Amino acid sequence: MTRTNTEKTTKPTTSSSSKRAPTSTKRSSKTKTQNKARATTSRTKLEPDSELQARVQAYLDEFCDAMTSGDVQTVAALWAIPAFIVDKNDTRVVHERREVEEFFRGAPEMYAQRGIDDTRAEIEHLDVIDETLVLVTVRWPYIDAQGEEIGEESSTYMLKADSSGNFKMCVCTMRGQLTAQTWSDRELSH
Repeated sequence: MTRTNTEKTTKPTTSSSSKRAPTSTKRSSKTKTQNKARATTSRTKLEPDSELQARVQAYLDEFCDAMTSGDVQTVAALWAIPAFIVDKNDTRVVHERREVEEFFRGAPEMYAQRGIDDTRAEIEHLDVIDETLVLVTVRWPYIDAQGEEIGEESSTYMLKADSSGNFKMCVCTMRGQLTAQTWSDRELSH
């Protein structure tokens, strides 16, 4: 794990007096800004190293293979219990592995009906909280039978390593999908 250190700022000293003048709104705003700056600059940010990134990618590849092949037992084994699933319309707590199995059962058929033949996990952002807890945003391209991308979806996952060091999904935030048309429009706007 590579650590990027940031400088710590020191708290400004103030003289003490027995009588204090009332604090103005401006001074209060300035103090809030100073406190915010101190909080921001005193944190140490962990950067993903290549080994950690490879472990996260291996987890995602296993998840992808199990999901696209319909192996719901393996998909469920890759989840922590309890876990959370969040999207713009719903938030649910997953209490049992069978709930994960039910959630992913039929996924290959659902994607096939939409003309999606394959996908892969592409890491867009990896945020390391510590060596055992990461947030990863993943792009899932929709690939048709001819190997063409026809859309995509993305999700952000919180992965936590278990006592054996294997990652388990504890939070899944589904960001949604882009259709082929909105995907083309997005490419044109960049």
